[in-house]
Amino acid sequence: MWNYRRKIILALLESEDHTPPVQPNTDLLTRDREFLLPLLKQYPKCYWIWNHRIWLLEQSATHYNNHPVYIRSLWRSELNLVKLMLSRDRRNFHGWDYRRMIVARLRRWEAEQQDDTAVAQDAKKLQISKIPSLLESELSYTEEMIRADLSNFSAWNTRSKLIPSVLDERAASQDQRRAFFEAEIAFLKDGLMLDPPDQSMWKYHQYLMYVLMTAPQESGPASEIWVSFTDADRKQIFAREIADFKELLEDTKDCKWLYQNLLQYSGQYLRLDGGTRMLTTAEMREWLAQLKTLDPLRIGHWNDLGKTLNL
Repeated sequence: MWNYRRKIILALLESEDHTPPVQPNTDLLTRDREFLLPLLKQYPKCYWIWNHRIWLLEQSATHYNNHPVYIRSLWRSELNLVKLMLSRDRRNFHGWDYRRMIVARLRRWEAEQQDDTAVAQDAKKLQISKIPSLLESELSYTEEMIRADLSNFSAWNTRSKLIPSVLDERAASQDQRRAFFEAEIAFLKDGLMLDPPDQSMWKYHQYLMYVLMTAPQESGPASEIWVSFTDADRKQIFAREIADFKELLEDTKDCKWLYQNLLQYSGQYLRLDGGTRMLTTAEMREWLAQLKTLDPLRIGHWNDLGKTLNL
């Protein structure tokens, strides 16, 4: 059905003017986007509605390709729609994926049009300036959404994807990147102290520890973000995290994620030749026993973890 609708729209576009509409809702593509709004509200997790909307935006970019300022303002306005949809359901991953696509396209155009004098003059006439710190505003938006709902997997995930580009845009130095890393851990642990059983925050903490163990010359997204940590740096950070989580354990006895990460980080700490000054085999065996009790369905995995740690 949606494909038939697209064929009809493409046929009708052949007779449509290539000049952007002066009045709203007077062109075919805008009317079809408006048609989707009540459908999105009723079916916010329907793949085809979101897919059709991005297709309509792509068609607008093609149909009005001689009017880049209009196209960019059109795509930018979609951020308001997604913000509205995510206010209704903060964890709607369809909305988050759509928002990432919009931001990626806007950033690409921003780079292409950075030195385009004609576009800059048109933007000034229409009072549409270059997008001011889009990445920074998106990073702030993820923080806003996370503070509203600590369990928002999609917000944490989007944040992890934004950080490399944000740091590059800032032309961050090695010291600034290290400070950002430390601030990110502090921001995360504030949430963990409030809601220790929350899986999404533990996953993000694991991501940050992966960043810590990834050298800049290695491939992968983490290598694009941070600084070159020394083994002494890594041991210090792992020791601090383990100490903080052992303290959290005093008030949280039934959180499997806490035991799991204590064991995993202890293994990393010991592999860095951290010694046993802050760890004992007895307490690690106790953590493993608690993990098996709290999550018996993965007993085989925990047994393998115990063997890896020589427990």
